[in-house]
Amino acid sequence: MVSVRHVMRLSNYLQTPDFLASLPEKTPDELRAWIFAKGKEWFDSYPEESMVIAKNLRAFGISADPALLHEIQKHVLLHYYEKMLPLCLAPSDYHRFLIESVIMPSQFAELQSAAAKGDGVVLATCHYGAVEYIAPALAARGVQLTGVLRFSTTQLSTAARTQADSLAASGLFAQVNFIEIGNAKSAAALDMAAVLRRGGVLLAVFDERTPYSVPVTILNKQVWGGAGLDRLIKFAQPSARVFAAFAQRTGHDLCRIDLCPIEPRHSRLVQTMFDHLQSYLVPSCIQWYFLHEEIPFVD
Repeated sequence: MVSVRHVMRLSNYLQTPDFLASLPEKTPDELRAWIFAKGKEWFDSYPEESMVIAKNLRAFGISADPALLHEIQKHVLLHYYEKMLPLCLAPSDYHRFLIESVIMPSQFAELQSAAAKGDGVVLATCHYGAVEYIAPALAARGVQLTGVLRFSTTQLSTAARTQADSLAASGLFAQVNFIEIGNAKSAAALDMAAVLRRGGVLLAVFDERTPYSVPVTILNKQVWGGAGLDRLIKFAQPSARVFAAFAQRTGHDLCRIDLCPIEPRHSRLVQTMFDHLQSYLVPSCIQWYFLHEEIPFVD
């Protein structure tokens, strides 16, 4: 059996240079069909990847039955479809899709107000649901923001930046900027702090392990979480607002964004983020993309 660490990652398997170059010529239906066909091919080629999901489920006390595994794999592939969708749509078509298909919560007015006043906003999100829609859906509604992320290929990084500039140039979207983790030209922590000092909106994940992560509990297991967001928020300007942000898929190409306000000075700030995540996982864990990864258990 091939060791998991030697397996070609799904992101690299899907995001080949030829595929990325072909995206402007694909329709959304063609993109979805291609992602699902190649994704099935990958899961079939590397059965040990399904074993990773099963192992994670069992660690959380969840039965890893075949139907559940299949649903989790489907949502893993949807993550890539949602990531690539803007690269095969005209700005006007993507804007229409985001307005019609991504529902905003009542708390969105609070976010808009804080952004307009320059209070600084941290949107703490995670690898759950249609997370790739959060930034463009906000931009489609006039909120300028900076996303903290890690691109798997240089070509994807270039394509995403070009697309963000193209969307902004259309006049239909606010500008989305990027801070790239792992980019030698980016001092990520300092750049993130600078966004908040300027009163901007920062979108960053809280369910990754970094040297600044802390132990938290989710589904009765301890994991490393926070990715240093608690430290960042501690030194943000006093007026900064914090929301845990989730994009739950609710149907075919439909999702609902939830914004859960969190007190910035909360003594259990990171644990509160994971408590919100758990409220989604208990009824249905299938949309947590991280079940496909090596979850950073404390033990």
